[in-house]
Amino acid sequence: WVRLARPGEPADALTERYGGRWYHKALHLDTADRVKTASSGAQSPEFLVGGESKVTLHYSERGTVKQVTSSYGTLVSEVHRAADGLHEHITYGDLAATTTQFNYDTRRRLSTVQTYRGPPALWTTPSGSYTPPAGSPSTLQLVLQNDHFSYDVVGNPTQISDLRNPDEWPAGAKPVTRQMQYDDLYRLTRQDIGYTAVDGQPADQDDAWIDPHEGLPDPRRAEAAPRQSFPERARYQTWAYDWLGNLTDSGDDADGFYDRSLGAAEHGPVSGRAYQLQRADNRATGSPRQGALRTSYDLTGNLTELRVDRDGPCIPAGHCAQVYRYAWDEVGRLVTARRWDAASLDVEDTAAPAGPAAVELHYGYDANDQRVSKRAVDPAGEQSFTLYIFDSLELRRTAYLPLEEDYALNAETEVVYLLAGSARLARLAYEAPGSVPSSGGETVHVFLELGDHLGSTNTVLDLATSELVEKSTHYAYGGIESDYRPTRWNSFREDYKFTGKEEDIEVGLVYFGKRFYAPALQRWASPDPLTVHGLGADPNLYAYVSGQVLKSVDPLGLERCKPSPDGKMTLCEATQSLTANYLRTLYPVIGTTERVFQGAGATAEAVAKRDPLKAAHEMWSAMEDTAMVGTGGVKALWNAGVSHVKDLDTKAKIITGQSDDIVRDGVSVANKATNDLVFVVSVVAIPIPKGSAAPKGGSGSWLATKEPKTPNPPPTKVDTTPTPLSKAPPSVASGSVPAGATAGGKDTTKLTGKGGRAGGGTLSTAAQRSIRSLEARLAEHERKLAAYIENPFAFDNRGDLARNAGRPEVQQRIIDGRIRHLEGEIRNFQQQIEQLHSGKVDP
Repeated sequence: WVRLARPGEPADALTERYGGRWYHKALHLDTADRVKTASSGAQSPEFLVGGESKVTLHYSERGTVKQVTSSYGTLVSEVHRAADGLHEHITYGDLAATTTQFNYDTRRRLSTVQTYRGPPALWTTPSGSYTPPAGSPSTLQLVLQNDHFSYDVVGNPTQISDLRNPDEWPAGAKPVTRQMQYDDLYRLTRQDIGYTAVDGQPADQDDAWIDPHEGLPDPRRAEAAPRQSFPERARYQTWAYDWLGNLTDSGDDADGFYDRSLGAAEHGPVSGRAYQLQRADNRATGSPRQGALRTSYDLTGNLTELRVDRDGPCIPAGHCAQVYRYAWDEVGRLVTARRWDAASLDVEDTAAPAGPAAVELHYGYDANDQRVSKRAVDPAGEQSFTLYIFDSLELRRTAYLPLEEDYALNAETEVVYLLAGSARLARLAYEAPGSVPSSGGETVHVFLELGDHLGSTNTVLDLATSELVEKSTHYAYGGIESDYRPTRWNSFREDYKFTGKEEDIEVGLVYFGKRFYAPALQRWASPDPLTVHGLGADPNLYAYVSGQVLKSVDPLGLERCKPSPDGKMTLCEATQSLTANYLRTLYPVIGTTERVFQGAGATAEAVAKRDPLKAAHEMWSAMEDTAMVGTGGVKALWNAGVSHVKDLDTKAKIITGQSDDIVRDGVSVANKATNDLVFVVSVVAIPIPKGSAAPKGGSGSWLATKEPKTPNPPPTKVDTTPTPLSKAPPSVASGSVPAGATAGGKDTTKLTGKGGRAGGGTLSTAAQRSIRSLEARLAEHERKLAAYIENPFAFDNRGDLARNAGRPEVQQRIIDGRIRHLEGEIRNFQQQIEQLHSGKVDP
């Protein structure tokens, strides 16, 4: 239960400090203590169905979410995972059954991700009040995402090809293909961009630039800060770094200062404030869009002023210069942000801007350092409030009503999100009758929100009609690059964008939870407290994810994390180091942690406060009653603070002996209380040293993490083109394999090899067992492929082919996609068998 504080200074009397309205959110758990249903807290009658607004989670036998339903219908109809926990496909509950399919390479890196659907009958045979869009631009694209990823040997993405049909997309929103280059520290140094893909390569073709903030005015959303206009979208961007990790130079093909790049950047002397950006300008380029900026910081390193001057042209006209001023409280939280606009200014001037600010924001926080309020003041002194009540409920740009002693609440100010655990699945949007498409005249619309591989919200769909509502892309460092927002949907714009964080677009910041990020500056606005107090994350206090912007994220603003291949969880390195230190303190024989996947929650506060002991204890608590499911089929529980393993049916089976008995890599960890993926640990078992005591509660084996690896080599570009089916081994191309041979061409009757880690020229028992398992899975997939090619309709369990009986071209695309998926799995098994035979991998 929650009540909202009244604006202004708190009253002495407790009864006068809060509004009269109570907000309530309820969670109902099943017998396994998992969230079964969760209410959103919505109160507006328009958002209630049968007096309720709730989400219901349905679980698989494995303990993961397999379906999500709600008061408004099915949100996710099916979730299918691989043995290692990664998503294979997600089918949404919209009218067209939109599906996102994930494919991975042999190293379980994302290789392709496709979001597609077939046309529902409503599009071709409209009924009720629905009228399909006529002409261009369309909102009925069948392929919404078709990204192909290539990597270097250390896992940096070297190319992301967007293979959607450009003819289906309007100017300013054409598919974009990117090629990347890196330095020896894997920091992004160049990105080449093309807008029409030819055989997976960006073609030499421009796409018109359309203002991403253009659209119908909406009083429910803030107006963006002034920005430069461009004739075309960017064709390339470059970055250079110094030995401290500072961005010393950035550029782009148009030399668009501040909006796309900063030119030459100057930082403080090495003797002091070496990480603080002091000035930047690109006037040496002679670009018509050149400019300069200067910054100021307080004694604790927080950005207090930013002065920007550009030559334009700008939107709106005559507003190419800005002064931003930021104020911070005694514990380093941003409390005020202001912006003044001008036609031009001297960035070296230190005088305070004249007149009232064009934008003035005031922030409020709770005892957990979470932002709970945002008060906006316009030049006339009018105030509006944004209040963060629950993760599923907000009031946006509402007014305070003195007579009612509370904030205005109605369908236009109340914003409801539908979540599965901590994952934001959909948003409820109220639109006036007849103002946007509807199948039955409804005014409340459910907008599904889909993300990219970094978790940025890039696709929004209407649940009832399956029409596209928004499609956006971002620059590498987080600035909005394009945003297709059809006026047919009142130019709807989602507030949570880059890596799923909320943009304060009027003051040039993005709120991450513990810090604010300035995407135009390509850095944080305040120093990293973990680095200041203990060198916990990046040694550079302001660097964003150490320059590894296309493969890393920062969930809170405190540490660089690597998303899982399907973008559903993150690997955090600061938590990793804290845990490793704690383990070494307790048990010196235990090695360093190789990787720990941390979702939102358990250790965030402890990590933020740099408390290793508390962090580790909270990690053990989070892992209590945690289901660990590995590729070997081992299901186990890792007790809190205890280094032995129990099985799921709680029979206290302690695993001892060889490391083969314990899941090694790719362990999927699902918290039973929230069903969020919380941790993934690479573990091996090593014997207890003779004479050493076993850890508390355990015996027979220690659980230790892998020792650190040697530094990675510099990145090199490799050919990641998949082998054509015609070049595959005989088992795939012809369906026949010589007796005693695997699909990879190896003779398994003797099971000998190069020795590998087993040594002695003979494959280890573990390798033989792995090969036999892979061969069985390979044979099963080959059988499935042959059967599917013979009669694909016999496998049409979801009815995709039946629904498209009158559209043979759609049926063929579905069939081809499934065949390619099976072929990819077959190649994956073949390569794994080949690697085991060669001894290149340790099973």
